[in-house]
Amino acid sequence: MVDQRSTLENDTHEGDAENLIYRIVVVGDPQVGKTSLIRRACQNRFEAEAIGTSLRKENVLVEEVPVTLDIFESTDYRRTPPQVLFADTLAVVMVYDVTSPVSFFGLYRWKQEVQRIRSNMPLVVVGNKNDLPSIVPMSEAQGWATFEGIRFMSVSAATGEGVAEIFRQAGQLAHEHHDLLNNQWSLSR
Repeated sequence: MVDQRSTLENDTHEGDAENLIYRIVVVGDPQVGKTSLIRRACQNRFEAEAIGTSLRKENVLVEEVPVTLDIFESTDYRRTPPQVLFADTLAVVMVYDVTSPVSFFGLYRWKQEVQRIRSNMPLVVVGNKNDLPSIVPMSEAQGWATFEGIRFMSVSAATGEGVAEIFRQAGQLAHEHHDLLNNQWSLSR
């Protein structure tokens, strides 16, 4: 079997003065693996007992354009007002644990909270821990995401499977959203 571990390191472009910076926020219920996903993507390492991180930076290529992703985790959500958490955010990654139906049902609340602040915010739904026996059927999660018009991914922070793709997808959505916002701003002037 091919080693599915992946990192964004191969897409790193340092020293480019014209580098765009896009803020990505990762949300989800406690213990779904937000910190582990970010750590796997940015440092290619996994720790089962992860303490929340607030901000990591990762460089990716989006449509041949170097982009820096400021990846912010919602570990302190109760003390950070949503208006602040989602200010300047261009895409949100909503994570649930495939072994926890409660965390899956929490996605609806997270989606409402994000869209209360910005109704057109690009979203990615991520089912984490796919290396474990799933209790939430992937077909149900994928069906919900499709119905809501949200991209869906099933990944494992433990093995690294699919993790880099999360942030490539989020970076792509952020890039498209950035262009859309710029076009709207240009038209309103």
